[in-house]
Amino acid sequence: MKIHLVMAPAWDNTFPSVGAPYVVASLKAAGHDVRLFDGNIEAWSRFKARIGLAWSRFEAWDPGLYEQHLAAVIDPYLEELAAEVVHARPDAVGFALMGTNNHPTRMLARRIRQLLPEAKTFGGGHGMTRELGQELVAANVLDSAVIGEGELTTVDLVDSWQRGDSTRVVPGTIQRDRFGEVRFGEPRPAAKLDELPPPDFTGIPFEKFEYSSLYGMKGALPVVASRGCVLRCTFCSEHAMWSKYRFRTADNVMHELREQARRYGAQEFIFMDSLVNGHHKQLVELTRLMIEEPVRYKWGGQARLDKRLDDRLLGDMARAGCQFLIFGFESGSQRVVDAMGKNFQVPDALRIIRAASKHGMRVYLNVIVGFPNETFADFLRTLRALFRIRRCVAGVCAHRLRMHFDSPMYQNPEKFDVVVDDDLSKERWRLSDGWSSRGGANHARARAFRYRLLVAFLKWLGVPTLYQHLDLATVKT
Repeated sequence: MKIHLVMAPAWDNTFPSVGAPYVVASLKAAGHDVRLFDGNIEAWSRFKARIGLAWSRFEAWDPGLYEQHLAAVIDPYLEELAAEVVHARPDAVGFALMGTNNHPTRMLARRIRQLLPEAKTFGGGHGMTRELGQELVAANVLDSAVIGEGELTTVDLVDSWQRGDSTRVVPGTIQRDRFGEVRFGEPRPAAKLDELPPPDFTGIPFEKFEYSSLYGMKGALPVVASRGCVLRCTFCSEHAMWSKYRFRTADNVMHELREQARRYGAQEFIFMDSLVNGHHKQLVELTRLMIEEPVRYKWGGQARLDKRLDDRLLGDMARAGCQFLIFGFESGSQRVVDAMGKNFQVPDALRIIRAASKHGMRVYLNVIVGFPNETFADFLRTLRALFRIRRCVAGVCAHRLRMHFDSPMYQNPEKFDVVVDDDLSKERWRLSDGWSSRGGANHARARAFRYRLLVAFLKWLGVPTLYQHLDLATVKT
């Protein structure tokens, strides 16, 4: 079949997404003719001067704010993108839903359905929930919703359409049966990661991505060495996205790096794993293989503050080309760290940060203020810890604690002694300030105050900071 995969705005503008290229590779390996339209980066390259910071903020792309601030800019482009897809007359059109682009994707899918009603349509991605999939299929926006990992499911789905099989609901999908009823397929077992072909980035305009100077990785490609997370942080929803933690063999990852270097000339890679050290032995082996490789790749990614990251291993990682690490430090208070489920000791964390910096890696920290049990004294402990390691930190991603639907905190608020006032069930990708402690001391204004203090303190330290900031007033319509 002739298949077009489309990504509508908005999503990341710093480097290419890896989800859709994985699906492209799997469909091509199954013999299908596939083209990927990255409408997200195309729109960004055209409109960045008009939209600016609002591009990467979840709230800006919710239907209400979108229609108020962004529709005049984005809607004409969606019409153009629909016409471009339809002009090639594909047999099927797939849509990558990423949370922030759910509303524009819905509009784009409806328009393509109007212009090319004979084409099959499907959608998937981490913004696709069972509830949203059921809604889109029932409303005839999509013929099928892919739930969970998309590679094997999409191939199975497209193959069934090619055979004209209308009697079977493909596992891992939501579809209408031949009688028009919406039905849920059986869950699909998790893919064996080593058996998936490397992601196919053919046609992606690499030159249009921003490649954030924060990480110093100009032109890097994303790579995924594992899926899932070994931690269960109480504020995080990562565990809900994947059925379980799985990792690829180090040899298989090296094969991909060599293949992407051959195809695209890539020498730099950003690991998109929740943790590059989710499986310690895999990291050790991959580091050894990279050191032995004749070509020296540059790379980096997120890591846990695991005490096994000792001076020797961090030195080997630097020799293997590791340029940066992003640690989930979150707090300098041990009692807050424990309540978060981070599973590290603050003194170990400070040692690891210093050692990574000593070996020449840029160290970035995620820091969260306003956890339910955080007192002002705990907040001051975080500032004190940041002061102690200020010369070792290349940047801080500063956050106030906002809830995600699939986080343990949202699902079990009584366990954390909080009251949740915001219903995220239909907007599960949204982060919410709509919660407070049961006693009322921890509320949105208090968290915002601590957040402003954190940002001011980091500015005083001279540490570069990424802020949570939304300025829709800068959108030029």
